[in-house]
Amino acid sequence: MENKKYNLIPIKATEISDNPIELFSKDFAVIAAGNREKFNELLVSWGALGTSWGNGLPLAIVFVSPDRYTHEFIERCPTFSINIFPPELKKDIMFFGTHTGRDIDKVACTGLVTDFTESGTPVFPQARLILECKKLYSHNLDKTRFSQILTDCYNNPILKGQTPHTVYFAEIINCWEKEKNK
Repeated sequence: MENKKYNLIPIKATEISDNPIELFSKDFAVIAAGNREKFNELLVSWGALGTSWGNGLPLAIVFVSPDRYTHEFIERCPTFSINIFPPELKKDIMFFGTHTGRDIDKVACTGLVTDFTESGTPVFPQARLILECKKLYSHNLDKTRFSQILTDCYNNPILKGQTPHTVYFAEIINCWEKEKNK
């Protein structure tokens, strides 16, 4: 990835200064997975950042519906990226959330560009924060174990009839953020 071209600087996961709850609930988070030949992306709002499994392992947890095209790419590839966009790109990012990559090239429709990390993970250099993640564990949510809040969530018209999400635990292996103006 051409860090200089996009004013991105590498940081450690422990240097992320964003509110981890707002990264998924208020900001515009896009997961991208695949390789240089074929990849896809989707807008997500379910996720978390933290540590687990000893030694302060930086961890990202994301939830992706198996009904989404990007799920196939996450399943096949060892890495994926979480791209946090600035508000001025909301229109482009919302396009990712309302169209499927099965039918169209969403990136070409938005004018955004994709780049790739050294390991081949697709990323969006227009993002203000990029996390490259290596999958550690995944599990399909089980409706029989849902609390009432999750039952209500999946009974919401937006999710009604959707297959319960797959939860992915992933080590954050690289981070980049937009260089702040001095």
